[in-house]
Amino acid sequence: MLDKKEPFIALNRIQLTSIILKKTTASYKNIIINHKAVGPKTEKLKIYTSKELNVDHRTYKPEEYDKEIEIDAVSIDDYLKGEKVDFIKMDIQGFEMSAIKGMKETLKNNPKVKMISEFWPYGLRKAGSSVTDYFNLLTSLNFKVEILKENKLEILKPEMASQLEPLGEEHYFNIFVSPNV
Repeated sequence: MLDKKEPFIALNRIQLTSIILKKTTASYKNIIINHKAVGPKTEKLKIYTSKELNVDHRTYKPEEYDKEIEIDAVSIDDYLKGEKVDFIKMDIQGFEMSAIKGMKETLKNNPKVKMISEFWPYGLRKAGSSVTDYFNLLTSLNFKVEILKENKLEILKPEMASQLEPLGEEHYFNIFVSPNV
């Protein structure tokens, strides 16, 4: 449940989706919607829009796409500049590793932060990363990574992460990331 007092910030890379989010959340004065992508640094970023789904845009060039557009991207560290964060939710088509690189200071400065992230081996590979790299970065930042399997959270171990590497486009998961205490 969203607390109407605590700030809630949404960054969305597609203008139409940002407009819909603004309309949908208009009664919540604590929600800030931004038409920006999240990335490893604040810069211009190319994305390739999906012909089929308005939520399946990629930072890498897929075989089929509608159009290539340039948008503003921001690192979370630059955007938040030290503000408190309790929760992060990411589903950015394999670009999660890049986004994490742009929020290392935010994560270090918020040791109780929790996160839900898509964990898509194919997307991570296409975006220039890997399941193992993403898992290792999260654990190096002192986080425990749990994978959702059959409606249950299971601690993700390095061996399991490496077994997921070769999976194809149709295989994706969600992970829950929390402080390793």
